[in-house]
Amino acid sequence: MKYVFICSPYRPVGEDPETELRKNIDQAKRACRLAVSRGLIPLAPHLYFDDNDPQERKFGQQVGKEWMRCVSEVWVVGDRISSGMEEELKLARLWSIPIKKVKFHNEQEKLYPDRNTVEQLRKEYPAGCRVKLLEMDDIQAPPIGTEGTVVHVDDTGSICVRWDTGSGLNVIYGVDRCVKI
Repeated sequence: MKYVFICSPYRPVGEDPETELRKNIDQAKRACRLAVSRGLIPLAPHLYFDDNDPQERKFGQQVGKEWMRCVSEVWVVGDRISSGMEEELKLARLWSIPIKKVKFHNEQEKLYPDRNTVEQLRKEYPAGCRVKLLEMDDIQAPPIGTEGTVVHVDDTGSICVRWDTGSGLNVIYGVDRCVKI
């Protein structure tokens, strides 16, 4: 399996630090979930170490730099580049590691959909219905406009599709988009 480095802001800089910190953590977790759904192993050192403890922060940054040597891509998440992220991106460029901007369609969506949302998706996209791909953020994605048949909707809200091209990549809840045809 390949590793991907999750590069996202952690420390809040705005007027509501509690809310911003939660948002930053949620974005990093969503990127990790997306990586796992793509068959990748996410590395997000800023989620593992205490950023408020200077020694632990420094250790986490060192660990992150070492981990970056093992990754196949760096994913940039969020709407700002922090100073820590800038250092990570400089290393990625120095080591010729591909950098990919990851965006989510709706920042207000939860990391995982609730049971009611999953049931609604299952009603909207029943097994056997046909869909057309509108957007998929994956290097191996079928071309936009590709059609396929829904196999099922899993418990994470991902729409599992057998694409006419032979691909089996899922439409990830809150990240990718398809429309029923």
